[in-house]
Amino acid sequence: MTKLMIPSVFLTAALILFAGCSGKDSAPKMQRLPASSKQITPKDLLQQAMDAQANLQEEQQQSAAAADASESKAGKTLLPEQSENADPLLKEEVDLDLTTFSANMAYSEVFNMMLDPESYVGQKIRINGENYVYQDDEGNNHYACIILDATGCCPQGLEYQMGAEKNTSDYPADAEVITLVGTFELFKYQGYDSFRLGNARFIRG
Repeated sequence: MTKLMIPSVFLTAALILFAGCSGKDSAPKMQRLPASSKQITPKDLLQQAMDAQANLQEEQQQSAAAADASESKAGKTLLPEQSENADPLLKEEVDLDLTTFSANMAYSEVFNMMLDPESYVGQKIRINGENYVYQDDEGNNHYACIILDATGCCPQGLEYQMGAEKNTSDYPADAEVITLVGTFELFKYQGYDSFRLGNARFIRG
């Protein structure tokens, strides 16, 4: 039987990235800054992920067709991350680049990380999304990069932590769009198995 691992300290009882889960009192209690009143149940998130998976094959077929059409053209146009003026973070070699995925494909890949986190340990991952700031019951800030599926309604994301020498002022603001690179790692938070992108670095936009 597949063991689900709590993907970040933002998830109280199951796979919830937005605050409002009515889980057990012993689970970590998180509050967004500012607090969100939106309620999303584990059943909702699982159904949303299943819907995203159902669309994945069609997305892949469309991507393959687009790639074939592009290759048939004479000459190639450099992508922004390939241009000489691009930020080094965008050109950095990574093991998994979610910025090249469609919305549904990226959403599904992050969901797979929840199901089998051990398979991603040590991988350098690049992700683009909205910065999300949470505060735990001890007043400590925690951060995640949030992405949505193609419908724009279903949140999924990765917690991240910058180097130990960084402080709160070094992190992006809540709701700021960022591109992030970090190394996938496992850790424990208040007795819960969790994962995150460690030694993360980001650029805005």
